[in-house]
Amino acid sequence: EATNLDEEKLEKTLKYLQKTNETIKVAQEMLRTKKLIGSGLESDVHILLPTASINDSVIATIFNEDMETQLAAIFVVSRVVIHQEDLTFESMKKEDTVVTDHDIELDTDVKVKVRVVKPSLHKCARCWRYLAPKENDLCVRCDNVIRHEHPDHPRLSEQQ
Repeated sequence: EATNLDEEKLEKTLKYLQKTNETIKVAQEMLRTKKLIGSGLESDVHILLPTASINDSVIATIFNEDMETQLAAIFVVSRVVIHQEDLTFESMKKEDTVVTDHDIELDTDVKVKVRVVKPSLHKCARCWRYLAPKENDLCVRCDNVIRHEHPDHPRLSEQQ
């Protein structure tokens, strides 16, 4: 019996991720068609979870702050930010002029909102994700990898 519950939860998780990913890809294509972004990594994704949706155990498991890095990798975007409060697109500050908003019905009574924006950070010279604090710099993750693997190697930002 527990196996059936696990299988149901897995199916629901995959369904939610797939629907969210499809919506993100549609949003990216809209921005790409307007020549506002190039690659998918040139996107940050904000996921707005209404309070009612947070009560769904699958939503709570996959759409939480601890999963933001993993979700960014799954969706092939630079950054995912989860907002777990009753926000509307109108109440969110528009960080950038390049924005596309979408509502997703993941399931009956389970709705989320997705905003795809052009990243506010710079392209990392190593991983190409838009997470570097300055132009031609490394993101924190890549900087740590370089420091660990090559302690004598000068960092890009130190060369300028």
